[in-house]
Amino acid sequence: MRPEDVHFDPVPNKFAPKLTFADQCAYFALHHVKGVSVGILAAAANIHKATMGKLVSKTHKRYQKVAKEAYSMGDERFFDTYVGNRHIEAVQKALKEQTARVMHPGKMEAPSKAHNKHVGIHAILDLKGIMQHIGINWFDDVDGCGPGYYYQDPEFGHAWTANSDTGKPFNTSTDCFRYIQAINGH
Repeated sequence: MRPEDVHFDPVPNKFAPKLTFADQCAYFALHHVKGVSVGILAAAANIHKATMGKLVSKTHKRYQKVAKEAYSMGDERFFDTYVGNRHIEAVQKALKEQTARVMHPGKMEAPSKAHNKHVGIHAILDLKGIMQHIGINWFDDVDGCGPGYYYQDPEFGHAWTANSDTGKPFNTSTDCFRYIQAINGH
């Protein structure tokens, strides 16, 4: 069989680049010039966070062309050349979605006792870097707030607390845990 007799049907390559060189430069600029986090950029570009980490690295061999382009043009010119409105809008959308997930992660309409993954005591660093031990548990009612998950900071009293933003208990223990992380700067 001769090589010219072999025919392969073109199939989409799942390993093909998902970002053009211009897009790679745009996300590189957003990270290095404006300080946008790798996680937000990955969500905006719809690629894996590890891939975005390599892309914005100044030394990763796969993306050296991007780093060289940035170095040759200078930060501001590089940013102005490659970052367009669609990149900024994608980052804003990713930021908005992340904020919504952290502050209002519950998709459930009513509390569920079965969603108890984070029930128990958790060690969490607060904003001052001090280790706090936070308890999460289900109660049918605390101070008339109704059924749901509540949290407790045993080091500052033993009162069980609902969501201070809504005054209601959390629908799942995971919602409660994420809320605690958010108010402690995680």
